[in-house]
Amino acid sequence: SESSLEIFKDHLRCWTIGHHIAQTAISDLLKIIKSDLKLNLLPSDARTLFKTKNINNKIVNLSPGKYYHFGLKSKLLLKLIQNDFKGNEVNISVNIDGLPLTKSSGSQFWPILIKIDELEKLKPFPIGVYHGETKPNNSNIFLLRFVEEMKILQNEGLCLYDKIVKIRISKILCDAPAKSFVLCIKNFNSYASCPKCYAEGSFQKNRMTFPELNSKLRTNEEFYSQSDEDFHKDTSILCDLEIDFITSVPLDYMHLVLLGIMKRLLGFWLKGNKEVRLFKEDIDAINKRIKLIYKSTPREFSRKPRLITEYDKWKAVELRTFLLHYGPWLMKPFLRNQYFLHFLSLHCAIRILVCQDLLEKYIDYANELLMYFVNEFGNLYGNEFVNHNVHNLIHLTLDVKTFGSLDKFSCFPFENYMHTIKMMIKTSNKPI
Repeated sequence: SESSLEIFKDHLRCWTIGHHIAQTAISDLLKIIKSDLKLNLLPSDARTLFKTKNINNKIVNLSPGKYYHFGLKSKLLLKLIQNDFKGNEVNISVNIDGLPLTKSSGSQFWPILIKIDELEKLKPFPIGVYHGETKPNNSNIFLLRFVEEMKILQNEGLCLYDKIVKIRISKILCDAPAKSFVLCIKNFNSYASCPKCYAEGSFQKNRMTFPELNSKLRTNEEFYSQSDEDFHKDTSILCDLEIDFITSVPLDYMHLVLLGIMKRLLGFWLKGNKEVRLFKEDIDAINKRIKLIYKSTPREFSRKPRLITEYDKWKAVELRTFLLHYGPWLMKPFLRNQYFLHFLSLHCAIRILVCQDLLEKYIDYANELLMYFVNEFGNLYGNEFVNHNVHNLIHLTLDVKTFGSLDKFSCFPFENYMHTIKMMIKTSNKPI
């Protein structure tokens, strides 16, 4: 059938991308399959399989670059059929972020990625992509096609196997700069930038800090009414959709905790002031311990640890492994007691929040640990470093109570798919 052929073609596309197959080899394979298996409807050329021939008339100008819309409805329908989905409701997670394409220029993608919550093992997929030398000038124009389609799906549902399936957005996942961009709110270094509460920032030593721990929480009604004029820059087109912008835009621990706070702690320990900085002989000893770990790293860990002196090159998954697993053992002999206990409070809190089995009993304890961590951060490392990331730790458990363990609403699946997108690009001249 036509749907079976489309599924086969989609599997073939995924296989070629996953194994980095050359286009000439793909074309040769298609000719063999078409000839030997009598699949006359299958294309004979890789360019046709990837639909690259007639794409130009669907690419639109979107200042200062170009945009191509794959389609939300068609993509959802294909993925649901492929995975034999039988449910009555589909919840989708939306991710938007920038992807630099080269180191030598500003060339970048801004894909709109979707993940179906009910199909946990299914990878994210793009429904639109922007390309330019800088990010789109206007987020509302960038999101227009997506919002138009989503409004129809919210109102009418999706026809699947002769029944109507309800479609809703469960969450929007972004790092702080992308969240500011798509929601049209102030950036993370602004006075009123916390997306969860009314904490007022203050400048200390030329840095924006957020020392307040008990500010009033924001509400969805206040977001829509824009009662806090200092928080909003404009009205986001996403307000046309049925979204709770407080509970459905959770904090992402990959950016917040790992790339933000954990990397900052490592920076303090290796390059901070003399009150915090480790001695050179201690750093050498830590590296020796890491080499021991390297030799016996279990296969369950996707990356073997790198030297702590290379921390600025660590990926989020390496920072995660350090924080949740070997970090406390590694650092205990070398950090002063107050600094080690402070680090241990973060370790224990995040260890609880990533484990679904521990949440019911220990989630409030995890919140207490995070409050302690934030409260002591300024005393140990300087009040000027209690920044947007550190402050937002006090709101993390609220999102866990809404969505479950941290990995249920993290950017990790989307970040991994970004690498796949890079591998799809055949020419830097016309990447779309």
